[in-house]
Amino acid sequence: MQSRKRNIQITPSPKQSRDYFSGEIPKDFTAPEKDITPIVLTVEEFKALYDYEFEKEKYRKVRDVFCFGCLTGLRFSDLQRLQREWIVDNHIQITLQKVKEPVNIKLVDRSLKIIDRYQEQPIFVLPQMSNQKFNDFIKEACALAEIKAPVTIDTFKGNQFTQETFEKHEVITAHVARKTFITLSFYLGMNIEYVKKITGINQEKTLRKYLKIAEDMADSQMDNTWGKL
Repeated sequence: MQSRKRNIQITPSPKQSRDYFSGEIPKDFTAPEKDITPIVLTVEEFKALYDYEFEKEKYRKVRDVFCFGCLTGLRFSDLQRLQREWIVDNHIQITLQKVKEPVNIKLVDRSLKIIDRYQEQPIFVLPQMSNQKFNDFIKEACALAEIKAPVTIDTFKGNQFTQETFEKHEVITAHVARKTFITLSFYLGMNIEYVKKITGINQEKTLRKYLKIAEDMADSQMDNTWGKL
C-alpha cells in the first residue's frame, strides 16, 4: 500500500505579525506540533505480534523488546539499560532515565515469559540493539504479523498542514510501544493515577489524548458486537 499525501496550505492572516525576530518570543506565538496523530496498537494487533512465530532471530528479538515496552510503558532507552538486578519479586525497580524518577512496575505473565527467553544474558534483561536497527526491524516484523490497518498521519511543516495515509507497520517505531501501553491500560480499565505513576507522566493533557483513543476503541468494540443485532 502506497502512502496517499494531501497538502493544505495555511495562509497567515493579516493580523499575524510579519516583523523580523527581535529576540523576544511574541505573546501570541504557539509552536506547531510536527506529528499530531498518535500511533498505537490495538489489543488484537498486540496479540498478533506477541504470538507470531518468526523464523528469523532478529525479528523475534525486536518483537520481544517492543512487546516488553507495550507491557511496561518503559521508553526504549530504559528498556535497553534494564538490568537483572533491578527485578525484585516480579517487579521492575528502576529510575527513569529521562525524568529521573523511580518507578515500581509489576511484571505480568507475558512480560516474565519474555525475560525467560534471555536468561543467558548475565547483565541486561533484553536484547541489545541500536535505535535505528530497532525501528527498521520492527516495521518489518509488524508487516510479517499483518499489522497493516490504514492510518492517516497529520503533520505540520511550517505553515503547511499535511495528511498522509500509510499501512500501520510502515509508521511503527520504538516509541509506539510506550504509547500502546498507555492507551491499552486505559482501554483495559487502569486508573489514570496509576498510569501516571508507572510512566512518570504528570501532565494529564498528555494522557488525555490516549484516553480518547481508548474510548474510541471501546466504541468500535460496541459497534462490532451489539451493533450487529
